Parts: sequence; structure tokens; C-alpha cells
Amino acid sequence: MKKMFYIPMVFFVIFFLTGCGVTNPSTPQGCVGYLIDKPFLFGKGGYLGMQVGPTKYGMGWRNMVLNLNYTPKTYHENFEILAKDELKIRLNSHVILAIDPQRIKEVVEKYGADGWYERSFKALHRGFVRNAVVKYTTKGVKDEQLKVQEEIKTQLSKVFEKTPFIFVDSTIGSINYPDSVAASIETKIVKEQLLQQKDLEEQIAQKDAKIRITNAEGIRKSQDIIQSTLTQNYLQHEAIEAYAKLAGSPNTTFVILPTNPNAAGMPLILNAK
Repeated sequence: MKKMFYIPMVFFVIFFLTGCGVTNPSTPQGCVGYLIDKPFLFGKGGYLGMQVGPTKYGMGWRNMVLNLNYTPKTYHENFEILAKDELKIRLNSHVILAIDPQRIKEVVEKYGADGWYERSFKALHRGFVRNAVVKYTTKGVKDEQLKVQEEIKTQLSKVFEKTPFIFVDSTIGSINYPDSVAASIETKIVKEQLLQQKDLEEQIAQKDAKIRITNAEGIRKSQDIIQSTLTQNYLQHEAIEAYAKLAGSPNTTFVILPTNPNAAGMPLILNAK
């Protein structure tokens, strides 16, 4: 009786252990899987291989998978750095990185899978940014933003050359001056705008003055021309012409008196009637 009881129990235990140990590890889209064999009682175990999703490894005995996303990811860092002029400047730095799916084994075994950026590269990234920024004044960082950005990018790309990670790009942005510097810059901009306005007004005034001078010169020249043509003989000729017209006026008497001992120049004409 006891024998018959033990036989079903043995089969139950074997079936239970087998059911608990059978696995079919899967890897989703955009991930690469690090496959591991975890023996229950015997066997060597360890790394089995890799698989790129979406896929499944297949039925097996206690096979596990550690999935890591290999699509590019952006890591953000915020800074408040003392610039060359001993004023603090706030900015952000962003680096885009990805896992090389063909080197998943190295990522897991050397860099510890999840959290690899924080453990191995965050401090380097922040150090590169600080070293690049402290070379400039607060205003210089913004003026030379592309130059600062290129320096950081060059250093980061060299760091990732011999790693199982792919460097995609890096940028800096959201550069904010301290309140005192921002106020100073705003005041300077206002002064520059006022100066530009004054320069414009001065240019307009100079042009107006030039126009007035030109007009005055034109009037003077025209007067010079008129005066040069009004000779004594011309005036006498005009006077004779006037006398002739007056002589033809009916019922009118005029007294014409000379104004010059030589009877030259314009006479004085009196209307006697």
C-alpha cells in the first residue's frame, strides 16, 4: 500500500519540477536579449547567446533572458557652472547613445546592463561640459555655443569609440545668464538701440541740412546770374521800352525826371493827372 502511494508522489514531484523549469524566453521589438542558462540541480549554466527581437528562443530547461533596448536614447544633464568671469551660468547638455546589439554580451558582463550610462559615463559627460564652459565668460558661452558644443561632441565620440555603445550626437542648450548679467545685457541692448536711433536722427538731420545748403546755393547762383545780366545799358533799354508804352496811353500826362546827372539809369515818373 505504501509502495503504491510513493509511486504517484514521485511522478508528481518530477512533473512539478519539470513544469517549473520549462521556459521559452522572448525578446520584444527594439530589444536585444542576453540569454542565460540557469541549471536547477546540475549543469554548468551561464551565457547561452543573444537574440534580437521580436523573437523567442524556444522551449528549454530553465533558460532566461535579459532584454536591453538598443534604440537611441537621450540622456539629459543640467548644469550651473561658474564661468571664466566668476558668474554662474545655467545650461543643459544632451547626449544621444545606443547599445550595439551585436555586443550585448560585453554590455551585460562589463557594464552591468541597465544603468550603464549612470555608472560608467555620466561623470565623464559632466566633466567634459564643465571643462569646455569654464574657458569662456558667461556671455562668451552663448556667443561661442557652437564651438563649445563641438568640443564636447569631439571628446564624447572618442570615449565611445572602443565601447559597445554607439555615440549618435550631443548638444547644449537652454543657456541662461544669471539675473544680474541678464539685466546688464538688457540695459546694454536698450542703450545700443537708443544709440542707433540717435545715429539715424543725425543722418536725417545731416541730409536735411545738405538739402537746405543745396537749395541756398541754387538761389544764390540764380541771383548772381540775374545780377550779372542787369547792366546799365540793359536797364536803360528797358526804361525806353517803358516810355514808349506810356506814350501810347490816352488822356494821361506823365512827368519824367532824370535821377542821374548823365540822364542814365531809371527816371522818376510822376503821374500828373
